[in-house]
Amino acid sequence: IKALQEHGKVNITCVCRNEGKSIVEQRDGLVIHRVETNTWSRKFASVRGIKKLILYVQRIINDVINFYNYPDSNKKYSRKLYRELEFINQTHPIDAIVATYMPFQTVSAAIMFKDKHNNVPVVGYFLDTMRGKKLPFVSRQRYLKICDKAEHNTFAKLDRIILMKYAEYM
Repeated sequence: IKALQEHGKVNITCVCRNEGKSIVEQRDGLVIHRVETNTWSRKFASVRGIKKLILYVQRIINDVINFYNYPDSNKKYSRKLYRELEFINQTHPIDAIVATYMPFQTVSAAIMFKDKHNNVPVVGYFLDTMRGKKLPFVSRQRYLKICDKAEHNTFAKLDRIILMKYAEYM
């Protein structure tokens, strides 16, 4: 960010997640839009007994339902990020997006934005491969096949990809 700012007059806006409410703040001249993520973990930590078991079962059911949406297993959050990008674009037109993977929802929101605004280049900055935690009800081979397909489909939609140096060894 500092290198881009030193290079010329560049307005950089950060859109990221927040465990609490959605807020907009400013740090060192950088505007940060924090979008509320899934509140499941806060709910899970605050309850006990049978309610905790119910939340845990709901989470498993949600994972099963969203399995074939992999890697975008939290579409609700992706849509929130996308709406925030549209809101920012109305006030300050977006020239380019650099979306980081981890979580994947930032990349998913950027791809949704690109689908509507084709002239905006989207760069994916991948901190890791898409092979995260394997779901317990899926075989390892099936899981890897789904991961490979998801990576191919995602990379094909991006204009450029930046990988971490150590990723070449994985």
